Amino acid sequence: MSATSTVGSQRQNEDRPSIRISRRALDFLGLSLSYEVCPSGIDESAIREQVAERLASRLAEAKAKTVGDTIKDAIIVAGDAVVSKDGAIYEKPVDIAEAPQFLAEFSGHTVQFVTAVAVLNSATGELLTAARRSFIAFRNLRNSEICDYIRRYDALRFADAFEADAVIRA
Repeated sequence: MSATSTVGSQRQNEDRPSIRISRRALDFLGLSLSYEVCPSGIDESAIREQVAERLASRLAEAKAKTVGDTIKDAIIVAGDAVVSKDGAIYEKPVDIAEAPQFLAEFSGHTVQFVTAVAVLNSATGELLTAARRSFIAFRNLRNSEICDYIRRYDALRFADAFEADAVIRA
């Protein structure tokens, strides 16, 4: 999952809560449900943790709870992702100058890509959260490749300045 604050929905019927799930999750699950995007609008910088799994989990939970406060009787699925390298946590770059710095630091190294998902039943308040870690090994990147990447992708939208899907495709 990318660092997103969106969820989606499909109204089942009046007796059942709607399903709220991100487009990426729908694609991953092979589902073709319609959905509604509901940005949480949380201030991610207000949530701090030293452990990447805990930070991603708390961010996903905050997004789900915020949306759940406004949309009742729904199953809300929210997620977040962060990167960790040598104990340092990388989130979304603060500006366009920080994005290439992140990528240069990752060049030739392996980073931990941590994704978390929170599932909230807004009718009951039941919340389930899971976080998983994967590893991405970067080959040595030339400065021109980093600059080209920044031009082609919206690096400010993604944890650690890169879209994981784009890195895998490249």
